[in-house]
Amino acid sequence: MSENTTTNTGASKKGGAASGLLFDAILIAIISCLVAVCVVRFGGPYLSAPAERKSIAVVNFEKLVQEYIMGLSEQVSTGAVPVGEMTAKSAAFTSELQQRLRAHADNGTTVLRSDVVIVAPDDLVDITDSLRGELVAAGFLPKEPAKTAQPPAR
Repeated sequence: MSENTTTNTGASKKGGAASGLLFDAILIAIISCLVAVCVVRFGGPYLSAPAERKSIAVVNFEKLVQEYIMGLSEQVSTGAVPVGEMTAKSAAFTSELQQRLRAHADNGTTVLRSDVVIVAPDDLVDITDSLRGELVAAGFLPKEPAKTAQPPAR
């Protein structure tokens, strides 16, 4: 009997290896795409640059209002402003102050009262003086601050 034996020259193995390599490359590409999509979709907060800090400023609201009231009282006591106009003048001052503060808010700045801030960073901006300057220019506050009543020295 004669045996018919075929020898494997490796042609079929090479074809199998090439197709296996192609399959591996496609599988790696698919996994890479899935990982990239997951990173883009869910990794944004962890991989992006830190958000820019919002601008925060403080104003000594009480000081400005007290200065206005002292100035208005002085004008009324000297007769420069009739008593009947006090309410209208106070409403105009309040409206102007709110408008100036709203302008800061519209520019992206959060404005807090300085007397309620307990702890703040060193770069916190106090806009009291600049706001006072704007109110002086608008004619609501005198150029020189009104002298507030000081308690007697002991």
